Amino acid sequence: MYVIAGIAVAYSHYNLKLPYTISATLYPFLGKKALGTGGTIVDILCIFGIAGGMAAVLGEGVLQIGSGMEYIFGIETGVFLWSILVVVITAAYIISSYTGLKKGIRFLADQNAKVFLFLLIFVFVAGPTTFILNLGVQGTGAFLSGLPERFLWTSPMEGSEWPRWWPIFHWSIWLAYAPIIGMFLARLAYGRTIREFVLFNLLLPAGFGMLWFWVFGGASIFYDWQGEGQLWEMISNEEGGLELSLFVFLESLPFTVIISILMLVSIFISFTTLADSLTTTVSSLTTKGYSIDHPEPPATMKVYWGVLLGTLALLTITAGTGGEITGIEAVKQMATVAGFPILFFIIFQTAATLKSVIKGN
Repeated sequence: MYVIAGIAVAYSHYNLKLPYTISATLYPFLGKKALGTGGTIVDILCIFGIAGGMAAVLGEGVLQIGSGMEYIFGIETGVFLWSILVVVITAAYIISSYTGLKKGIRFLADQNAKVFLFLLIFVFVAGPTTFILNLGVQGTGAFLSGLPERFLWTSPMEGSEWPRWWPIFHWSIWLAYAPIIGMFLARLAYGRTIREFVLFNLLLPAGFGMLWFWVFGGASIFYDWQGEGQLWEMISNEEGGLELSLFVFLESLPFTVIISILMLVSIFISFTTLADSLTTTVSSLTTKGYSIDHPEPPATMKVYWGVLLGTLALLTITAGTGGEITGIEAVKQMATVAGFPILFFIIFQTAATLKSVIKGN
């Protein structure tokens, strides 16, 4: 989704010399209408999507960090702690975004990559290495052979909530982000070929993602198996168990406290890095004058959007407190609502980009 949106924005801006907007990618179908009122409506729709998606994913991060702090340090999680975490994360990504792409965002991304690599290697070496490799190979085969079935699984007879709440939830988040992430990736793509763009933004990240699931997924399944399903029972039944399960899993590894704190730091940096890049990109979309020579939007717009997105995230996870919809459920509903309308735009955008690239104009 991100690569499709990124190619669309990069091709329309760098090759066709169109404005640096999401709506400009529809120029092959709409012509000049894509640059007028119709285009403005499309951009607003995408801003709505990114605001909802941002609130959802930031809310999920706050819930997990809060659960981890309660588990490690004994700090009670709840609205008060969530509010503090949102303020701290918001301040961090506003400062990072304020310093610009080549300073704050790049520095955080570099540090986060190093932390992720260390965690990956540590769990692989300290965990059940042989089991991880065996299950990884088997799991990859099962994934490839069962992919079409899983794509189309709706569970009409069993009535499982899984297809509705988890695949759709994650796809909705990715869809909500796609247009804005595409704009951000396009900023980094100047001078690259489409082949290079696909390699570094699709194939390599997907390969790392598969390796990550091999290691962390394999280790967690092994420890859950040895613990007679205690980890899965926590995820399924205990309130807040989903966010807490990561830190319960880390108890099975050596240096538990140190690794758990490092994991908290990596989660914090991950959401800060994502949020500052999105804040910068939304600010670019809502201002004029972007160019290769002047890639940074006004600092005041970064602060405005940073505060607004952080506030929306806090409202998402706290508005239902004491009612039927709380925590992760509110996050999932926000993501689904935000991502759904973007689905139709992405389909239209993809067709427009293919038409433009094939014709070479």
